Amino acid sequence: MNATMRTIVWGTIPVGSLIGGVLGSQFGIMPTLIIGGVVATLSAVWVAFGPVISLRKVPAQV
Repeated sequence: MNATMRTIVWGTIPVGSLIGGVLGSQFGIMPTLIIGGVVATLSAVWVAFGPVISLRKVPAQV
């Protein structure tokens, strides 16, 4: 599981760098930073209002 989680977490870094570079080249630095901030905020909103917050107890293990 540790290797899988590292692959998922560390594997997104090159993808984000590529997307950030393309956006920075097309729109400039400040709009790219604003877009990144909006995306980060939306991810926090998804966690805050998603199904995880409504869990009252830990699900049983499989």
